Amino acid sequence: MERVPFVLFGKAFWENIINWDALSDAGTISADDLDLFRFVDSAAEAIDLIDNWDQGGKRDAIPGR
Repeated sequence: MERVPFVLFGKAFWENIINWDALSDAGTISADDLDLFRFVDSAAEAIDLIDNWDQGGKRDAIPGR
């Protein structure tokens, strides 16, 4: 599967609500996938992020497995 960004609106909100490192430490999400979460504050930022997304194609294995 191609790596795709998870675009979350409202950086201050999401960083305050979810402890991303704790999710990784618990194995709920792979540390390799933390870089897929991208925070934006406007639709223009989201469009720019999606239009310029380049994460190197498909991965060979599911992280953490």
